[in-house]
Formats: sequence, C-alpha cells, structure tokens
Amino acid sequence: MARARAELGPAARRAACGPRAANLQLWGNLTFDWVKNERLVYELDIEPKGLLTAPAGEADWRNLDLTPNIEYSPKTWLDVIAEATAGYTRQTDDVNSFEFTAAVRAALPPAVARSAGRHRWQGASAVTARRHP
Repeated sequence: MARARAELGPAARRAACGPRAANLQLWGNLTFDWVKNERLVYELDIEPKGLLTAPAGEADWRNLDLTPNIEYSPKTWLDVIAEATAGYTRQTDDVNSFEFTAAVRAALPPAVARSAGRHRWQGASAVTARRHP
C-alpha cells in the first residue's frame, strides 16, 4: 500500500496571509507499507522538502529524508517499532548537512489504549548523529 501527500510549507501559508516577502515551500510525503502478516509491517517513508521561492538575497534549500521502519507486535497489546531516518539537506550554496537518527519505541495499539480509557502510550529511545562538512 502506498500513500502520498504534497503540501505547502508553513512559511508559504504565512506568506499568503500577510504582507511579508513571499517564501514558498513545497513538502511531499510518500509512504510504502508492506504488511508481511498481522504481526509484522515494513514501511518506507520518503519525504522531500524544498524552498521554491525566497525573498531576494536569501539562499534556497532542499532536503530529502528517508525513513525505513519495522513495526512488530509480539503481543496483541504491545507494538515495538524500530526506525532510522537518514536526511540530506542542501542548506545554502556552500553548506550541506547529513543527519542520521535511529529510534526504538514501544507503544500500546490504539484499540488497547482506548479500552483502557487512556491516550496511546509510547516510550522511546533515540540516537542522533549529524555531520556538517
């Protein structure tokens, strides 16, 4: 199953509503889900973002984030999610950066959380590494 979404970034919405200089961003999101069985799901999230128009004198930027994810349900009341996001950003003509974030989470599925009368509970641990050449 694949889901896709494209939207204007927050700066574009603000620019459309006020007299400030135009700053038009385009953000996209494409997600592929592979349901292996009722306990195991693989997911790949592709998220491009970019500045389409900027005020005169300001540099444009582009970003691409890729997030593979594995969700496993060892029990009917527990989900374990492991994911790693790798992102590359062209920040200016001279500055680029690479970011890597890995995380492991545990969560109660929404149906279990609702039956307990609580919001979805999550616990997480994450590690982030950034490199700015």
